[in-house]
Amino acid sequence: MNTVPFWETLCRRTGLAGLPPLAIVLTGAGPTALEGRMRAVGRLSREFWAGQEHAEYSYGTSDADDGDFSLDFTAKVPLVMTTLHRLQQHGPMGPVWFRVAQERGREPEPLLQALTDTHTAAEYRQRRNQRERAAEAAEAQRQCRKAAEQQQPDEEWERSEWFEKRKRKVKKLARLWDEPKNADER
Repeated sequence: MNTVPFWETLCRRTGLAGLPPLAIVLTGAGPTALEGRMRAVGRLSREFWAGQEHAEYSYGTSDADDGDFSLDFTAKVPLVMTTLHRLQQHGPMGPVWFRVAQERGREPEPLLQALTDTHTAAEYRQRRNQRERAAEAAEAQRQCRKAAEQQQPDEEWERSEWFEKRKRKVKKLARLWDEPKNADER
């Protein structure tokens, strides 16, 4: 028998993965105080919305060391916040929402954009594949340079060998030219 979480019986599907989002609208203070409250709510509720970082590890380093990772939001509540003033100005679908879990900058976003996860595993795999292709291309270029550098001394040696043979031939011809042909020419 398949069990369904209770919240799925109450909430319509949004098309987004994970738990239903929680939207918080703050009011009753000035803009600076409301920004501080948003940060405080985010900080105090971190365990419920923060994604788990995942990165590929190999040979003592990880992609996370380079600042690249994916975030897993399984069993985490997407948390978006705004102020009543912004909501009244732009409406609920306007650019008024801040996603707490995502480091997207200071600009508010429309609701569905704010709820869309960034740093997904698919995006991470795409970035990793791009890095691998770039590394392969750099290695191929390095191999070509190495082959060209190895070929250059061989070509120089062949040219110097040819030049030496040519010099010997010219000296031989010069000696023959300078030698008298018969007794009359002496």
